[in-house]
Amino acid sequence: MDRRLALVFMVSLIASVAYPPLSPLLWVVSLLTRDWFHWLSLLIYGGRVAPRSEVRGGRLITNGESYLFYEAEPLIDLSTSHEKALVALSNMLNRLSGEVGFYRLNSKLYIRVPEDSRDELVLRQFFILRQVKPNQVVGLITRFNPINLAWFSLVGLLIKWPLSLPTIVIITVAVILHSRHFSLNLNQHPGIGVASSGVAFTRLDSGDRLAIAMGNAGRDFILILKPNPGFRAIATEEYNRYRELAVTRVRGRFEQEAEQWRIVLDRLNNGELGFRALIIGDVKLPASRVGRALNHLSEPNITLLTNDAQYIPVFQGQALESGLSRAIVEVGVDRFSNPITLDLDALGNAHGVVIGPSGRGKTKTTMSLIMRMPQLNYLILDPEGEYCRVFKDWRCVNADEAYIDYLAPFNESPYVKANYIYDSFKHSFNAEDEAILSLYEGEYPGLINALDWLTANSRYSRYWRMIRGMAPGSIISLEGMLNGRVIINYSRLRQEDRLISLMMQALVGEVFNAYLNRRSEGELVRQVIIADEAYLILGSRAVWSLIRAGRKRGLSLWFITQSIQDAPPGMIQNLGFSIILAGPDAYINEVRQHFGLSQADYDWLRLDIPPRLLGGEWAMGILYAPPTPRHAYIRLEPSALG
Repeated sequence: MDRRLALVFMVSLIASVAYPPLSPLLWVVSLLTRDWFHWLSLLIYGGRVAPRSEVRGGRLITNGESYLFYEAEPLIDLSTSHEKALVALSNMLNRLSGEVGFYRLNSKLYIRVPEDSRDELVLRQFFILRQVKPNQVVGLITRFNPINLAWFSLVGLLIKWPLSLPTIVIITVAVILHSRHFSLNLNQHPGIGVASSGVAFTRLDSGDRLAIAMGNAGRDFILILKPNPGFRAIATEEYNRYRELAVTRVRGRFEQEAEQWRIVLDRLNNGELGFRALIIGDVKLPASRVGRALNHLSEPNITLLTNDAQYIPVFQGQALESGLSRAIVEVGVDRFSNPITLDLDALGNAHGVVIGPSGRGKTKTTMSLIMRMPQLNYLILDPEGEYCRVFKDWRCVNADEAYIDYLAPFNESPYVKANYIYDSFKHSFNAEDEAILSLYEGEYPGLINALDWLTANSRYSRYWRMIRGMAPGSIISLEGMLNGRVIINYSRLRQEDRLISLMMQALVGEVFNAYLNRRSEGELVRQVIIADEAYLILGSRAVWSLIRAGRKRGLSLWFITQSIQDAPPGMIQNLGFSIILAGPDAYINEVRQHFGLSQADYDWLRLDIPPRLLGGEWAMGILYAPPTPRHAYIRLEPSALG
């Protein structure tokens, strides 16, 4: 507000208190200009009143600045990703260059950035952002609450009682008249927020930070963060000043202050940055005071370091629309009947493994997960032919009847495909066939003629003769297998697992090549490839390529296998999740070494109650989505049992 208007208003306020008959004039003025009303409402409500906003020329103008507002759906959920969500928040903040505001209202998250901000690209790596039209934003942050109107009207009691009634009437009219420009609807006590904070002087471990963040989850808040690049110089100056005072003045008097600033400098030297913050809402921060304060009337002025923002649950996953937009699935329950969920989009890597001995429910577990995530596209590589019997409305392709031309060169370079097939043949048949590299020196003749050529020119002609005799009857395109629900049934070729291995590896390589130039918005999972009897392909080059680069392209690869020895240790380390089913001691000792399971995990798996003894509805196991294994009863869908 203009300083002259503020001066006139203050004079009127003092005059109304000193001489009550003048008080109605004060409130009449508030009817005439919303500048004075805005100042008065801030004085009463503190930070509870959202910034004054209006639409002008198709833009949202807030306190004279032009902003963009987005509905935001976090790609990481604090309730499922825990410490990973805390680390991700710090990584995001360290990459931001300007001011950003987070508004959680009625369990929905909104983000505000200046119109000319370059931080949108950073934010889109952590959120699904949908820009909100200016009219929607004004309606969002200015919804009117009659209860707050009653509270606001109590300001009339500040004036001597003979004039209270007309004062209340006038100010009520002012509220109704100007309410569309301001917010009075945070559903919290007026003006509540972080009034003062010494959180920068603390040093808590990630477990403590997570516990506080989970305690704040579900609460509405406003968090405005503005980078403070000069804070390091301030911290250094303050530390040096207090150290000097501790030495030159009364010994011990300033030691505590010096130690506090030393903690700040240590944190800054460890990669944290300084921020100016405004926090409105009943949220808890260590070494901070929550309450009503005049600093809620001003710009962000509480000092936070990067990790201090972890106490505010920005990544609490309340989806703005149906959960079908996210790859989130209920796995089962823990021993206390608490639900256990898996968020593929929140994992650092969406690839996974389901491992367990025969008869413990590996395939049924996988089928159940698929049934509870119908929004995704699936391509299932099924050597046993089990999935076609359950998913009867899916497209089921018999690999001996129809298949892709798995020897056809990639468009970009036939030599890349030659190396893929060379490595796949070596993995399947334990033989290095140089003839494969010569196949692509001329014009590629097609699958049947290529197999005939290899039979005639390779020193491993007996293998190629066998492969030629089991060639598919017709060729189908790869596009027909993607972006839908397709099962490849290899069961008729089961007498020669080496051929199935070659065909599966070639198909995985083709999928990876097809997705090379694609990007998934927010790196969300959209296509899942499931390899049952995964020992046939684990460790192959095609699989390694997809694991390393599939996430950015929306690809997720699941392996179903009986033995963890089928997978190289380095591959296991690159998987985002593992479902480890119960089994006998020898099997448990094997998986325990690979996953570093505790004695409690070991004892849980040793119970080894098969699904048939649990009524066919549950399978015992562990969901291992680092860093914490969770003991689970995995829920099996009835339709997966048939």
